Amino acid sequence: MGKKEDVSKMHAYLQKEAESTRGKVKRMLLEWGASLDQCGRKQEEIRKILRLKAECEGLAAEVKSRSMEKGFSLIEEAYDHNIAVLQEEIERKLTEKRKIDGMVALLSKEEQELLFLRYQKGYGYDYIALKLNMGRSTCFRIHDRILTDLADRLEKEGFFCKECEKS
Repeated sequence: MGKKEDVSKMHAYLQKEAESTRGKVKRMLLEWGASLDQCGRKQEEIRKILRLKAECEGLAAEVKSRSMEKGFSLIEEAYDHNIAVLQEEIERKLTEKRKIDGMVALLSKEEQELLFLRYQKGYGYDYIALKLNMGRSTCFRIHDRILTDLADRLEKEGFFCKECEKS
């Protein structure tokens, strides 16, 4: 019974931490680090859809039936809609990335390098500390300071508006 209580307490703590401003900043940094990979995958999806659309157009040219033409045009419209949605998602991701890039640019070179290694490369703190010639605990302290600084800047800009989150 004690183990279940410990797990539920840990879950509650993690949930509370994720909902905090620092947790939101961490989530933003994770998304920032993965944004280029995600955009690349969405571009690949667009290329696949375009290939499917070209195959569909080829089939439509072979089949001269009026009833089939209507079906092919519906399929092409669906492909075009999917492409538009993916392009909007890519643009939204890149806009968010540019916003975070601007904030990261205000940090020191060492802090920028730490964020790059942690969130874009996905390295652990041991490797980052080795790469930046610092102790692991120093790496954690710098990371905590970065999170606090970014959270303060984002709050001052009204990024974590309570009313905005409810709607």
